[in-house]
Amino acid sequence: PRPVEVAPSPERGYRMRARFHVRGQRVGFYRESSHDLCDAATSGQLQPGAIQAVRAVVQWLARDDADDVQAVELAENIAADARAIHLELRDERTATRLTSEVEVQGVTGLSWSLPSDSRTRVVLGVPYVTDGLDIRPLQEAERARSSESEGPPIRVRRHVRAFFQGNRYLLSELVQRVLALVPEGPVIDLYAGVGLFAVSLASTRRDEIVGVEGDAISSQDLIANAASCVRPFLSHHTSVEEFLRGARGVPSHTVIVDPPRTGLSRDATSGLTSCRPRRIVYVSCDVATLARDIKNLAAAGYRLGEIEAFDLFPNTPYVETIAVLQRE
Repeated sequence: PRPVEVAPSPERGYRMRARFHVRGQRVGFYRESSHDLCDAATSGQLQPGAIQAVRAVVQWLARDDADDVQAVELAENIAADARAIHLELRDERTATRLTSEVEVQGVTGLSWSLPSDSRTRVVLGVPYVTDGLDIRPLQEAERARSSESEGPPIRVRRHVRAFFQGNRYLLSELVQRVLALVPEGPVIDLYAGVGLFAVSLASTRRDEIVGVEGDAISSQDLIANAASCVRPFLSHHTSVEEFLRGARGVPSHTVIVDPPRTGLSRDATSGLTSCRPRRIVYVSCDVATLARDIKNLAAAGYRLGEIEAFDLFPNTPYVETIAVLQRE
């Protein structure tokens, strides 16, 4: 009934994660709807230091006439003082040119893998970056209720190859808003990734928290982040569909879902509605699949209560949306 409020973002230097394509010593993004390589710097999405670091690594390793490096993954923290780079190499012969002696300014971790072997091999530093989340308004409200002293800062580690929200300017605000929409009681965080929401909940609530993630790399971070919490939460490395098939006895007042762009699968929707949580907080990066899934959840007895948006991807057609669905 009301216009959807959209939290704005600065348009330049917002991105903390990126995947680059490589041709010889040229590195960049694909132009829209093509395989034409274009200069990533012209988009303004990344910090200049990030672009320089990726170029330096590729130019140091790649030859002009060979596609020795197939792709590059970048992850940096909010402050941009930790930056990990992962190289997808064509073959192991290219990897022999990578040694621990390589030094690139502004890189705190360098690793590689092969198409035939996805294991991460670390060359220098660590393949992780760590962020401290600023959700102090929520913490202050919790302390007022519990009379507890302020605990350690909320910190989340993530592998360079793990999924993570990409906008440095709106990250804390997004987390803060999701947590504000989660009432007291047990919570299940589906598609938990490295535990962005689950860690924040476990750090500010006394309720039981469960995190579920199917990706092997992200789930390792989820498990490590869960163990590092003052009040550790349960973490599961399994698909959402498999977890929901056996979750009939798992208590949950609220379920958070933050699925990939494809949205909820048919089995995930069926499993979710069978568990009958009172509230679903749906975090979406694609409005089309969100609309489809809300329609399916409404048919199962849920009512759309609130909806708001965050411009995590300025100057693109993509908008991050939070929708709250309540069981009738």
